[in-house]
Amino acid sequence: MSEEYKPMPFAMGVSMGIRQGVGPEMGTMEAINWGTPKFQLEGSFSTVGTTGRRVIREMAEANKVDLHWHSPAHMQEFELAHPVKELNEGAKQHWGVGIEAAKEIGVKLINSHVSNTLQALPPNQVMVYDNINTQAGAQHLPTYEAMLIEEAMKKKDYAKIEEIKKNFIEKLNKERQTQFMHNIVFNENLSVGHKDNFEKLKKIDDNIKEFREKGMTPEQIGVWLESNRLIESGEYRKMDPKKLDEFQKDFEKKIELERLNYESAKQLVKANRERFGPYIPEEYRGGLFPEFKGKIKNPIESGKEVIVNNFVDNYAPLVKKAIDSGIKMTLENADSRFMFSSPQEVNEVYEKVKNKLINMGVSENKVNQMFGITFDFGHANTIKGMVIDGKEIPPDVIKMAGQIKGPILDVHVHENFGDMDVHLPLGETAKTEAEKNQKIEQIMKFLKEQGIEINPTFEVGSTMGIGYAASMQSAFPNLYMSGASPLVAFGPSYIASTPVDPIHMDQKEHYFYGSWIEDIF
Repeated sequence: MSEEYKPMPFAMGVSMGIRQGVGPEMGTMEAINWGTPKFQLEGSFSTVGTTGRRVIREMAEANKVDLHWHSPAHMQEFELAHPVKELNEGAKQHWGVGIEAAKEIGVKLINSHVSNTLQALPPNQVMVYDNINTQAGAQHLPTYEAMLIEEAMKKKDYAKIEEIKKNFIEKLNKERQTQFMHNIVFNENLSVGHKDNFEKLKKIDDNIKEFREKGMTPEQIGVWLESNRLIESGEYRKMDPKKLDEFQKDFEKKIELERLNYESAKQLVKANRERFGPYIPEEYRGGLFPEFKGKIKNPIESGKEVIVNNFVDNYAPLVKKAIDSGIKMTLENADSRFMFSSPQEVNEVYEKVKNKLINMGVSENKVNQMFGITFDFGHANTIKGMVIDGKEIPPDVIKMAGQIKGPILDVHVHENFGDMDVHLPLGETAKTEAEKNQKIEQIMKFLKEQGIEINPTFEVGSTMGIGYAASMQSAFPNLYMSGASPLVAFGPSYIASTPVDPIHMDQKEHYFYGSWIEDIF
């Protein structure tokens, strides 16, 4: 490998930052020139061809850089948790290509959110899944239930809120089940009516034919038709052979139409019984519906349960594929805009995926080594003090991190003011140097206490190198500066104590050593 790929002892910054639109190969080279031992690729590997992948791998290997890949966030193409299973099929293909590419370039860890698109819901809404129509969506609670939730919120009775939502879904189920039963009964009555009418008309037609065969005159037959209210009063006097023939032709059309109505209604009854039968409550089975047996299904389910189950079914095989390729996989806590932002939500999904992997034949020891959590401190900061799924979120991100049950295999570090996930550099929300230092020290202390020996990723949203520089300046005030000159403005500058002091020589025990920014793609 050419020497030009090796990091310089003193990287004075670069003239162009790592940003969207810069080729991943160039981004990789710039990152290495900035002295990082680890960085995170983000985006779809479909945008990088064979040559680009080879260059990334060779540069990373030559400079002993660990590569991570963050699957594209907020892209429907990578969504594995959609409640409608069929809509996840394309995402599984994208993921399959991504894992193969990650293996090709030597990625050590792949990180993803549980959902890329599913929004978090306010307390007065609930996610429901319609089994009949295979649709999911947010359902606004009716006025009465919304009022009960508002009262429970004031009392901080969060268990009551979840109970209200659960009861609402049960109420929807009973209403829908009763609706199905009435639908079946209505259509069966309609079918019986068409059948009776068809048989009645057919009998009349048979009678007319019999009368004619017996030699009755058209006028005599007309008298019989009038007595059965099939013709107007007095019309029998005008009945002649021609008019009787016309009457019979029209009457046969009516018979055929009624026969078709009966056949259609009969098919509808059969279809309704097959479609709605599994959802009919026990009290309506037996007499009316003796063929309905087995477990009663709910027409309406908790949409979130369906989402979790779909994700686990889709994601676990991909995790196994990655593990078989020697690549670690992690789930990341989302920010407040999306579902699965709280430790409890992430823990639930983690445990289900873990159990699924064990059932698929992966040893528990292997799962614990290769599958875990990426904890994003910046995302956690956006949900402080909120209530999610009946659980009050701690007002402190360190406490949130402590609630994670799975092994933390990666950490994302960035800042915000608690309202929006803006991915500011470290220290950018602190009002004083003391506050800045306290935040950084708290994270470092947590990592040390947990025995988490990893380089956190500075996931700075700034599209210029200045974002990374500002974060590093906060972590290493004696080694990094930013904003001093045009050279510095587009990337970090490293200040060494002597010309022979390599970058980070005395800082390798620091928990922020070698952290890197996302968005190489």
